[in-house]
Amino acid sequence: MLKKMMNSAWSVIVTISLFLLGAFLVSVLWPVAAQKIDQHRLSGLWHVEGTFTDWRFGSDGTFREEALISTEGRYQLRSGDRIQMAWPGFTVTYRYRFDGVGLLLTMDGESSGKRLTRKN
Repeated sequence: MLKKMMNSAWSVIVTISLFLLGAFLVSVLWPVAAQKIDQHRLSGLWHVEGTFTDWRFGSDGTFREEALISTEGRYQLRSGDRIQMAWPGFTVTYRYRFDGVGLLLTMDGESSGKRLTRKN
């Protein structure tokens, strides 16, 4: 009887331990996976609505603003759905959101921001 109760207790401990381990792995790995998915979705050519400018995001973190005078820089996805974009001598951080229209970039405190639509 005691042996059966011990086996049952160990079974419960193992089950709880596996559940906690799985929950921990999901909480650690999900943000990394979500950023990789967003980086893949972001890669390509986007038109900035209301301007004559296109932005090209490379999958390697490179960024090119294509306009009358084109500039190049780098971008990095940050936690909290933020993207940091850096040109020579200038850095800006936006909050990004994909929706049915395309991509919306807003700065903190802004209700509207830059609307980007995919060109390719």
